[in-house]
Amino acid sequence: MVVQTTTVEENFSDTLESKIYNAGDREFLKFIDEEFYKLKSEKVIKYKENIKCLKQMDSDLVSTALARLSYLEEAKDGLKGMTFFSGITILVITAYLGFVESIVDFEKISPVVYFISVLTLYIIFTFLINTSRHDKSLVLFFKSLINSFHK
Repeated sequence: MVVQTTTVEENFSDTLESKIYNAGDREFLKFIDEEFYKLKSEKVIKYKENIKCLKQMDSDLVSTALARLSYLEEAKDGLKGMTFFSGITILVITAYLGFVESIVDFEKISPVVYFISVLTLYIIFTFLINTSRHDKSLVLFFKSLINSFHK
């Protein structure tokens, strides 16, 4: 009977490879966030072990990781997506107001309704921009980390 022993480092290395090749974008970003980005005092030793695994990545895995990170960097650029989203939102609001104007007298609609509508849009846009900004910073952080070990 052959007993296979695997170290924590080997398990993490396999997990890292699996995340780079197979994980969805959100899952991959969550992995980076939890394993490399959030440094709490109790995770420093684990972080150092994870860095060792990054240093030992083969050139194919490094190339794949960097390509994926470059893609995510472009995909998570919030301003590009927000331009499209803003345009669509303005179009929908304009069409809706035109429709409502034909049915309802605008003088009867309370200014509070307008305020709540604008506030809701502001909160949605702010959330989307902040999420996109955080995701992009994760991508740039991890990309820099890999590049620092594999030039």
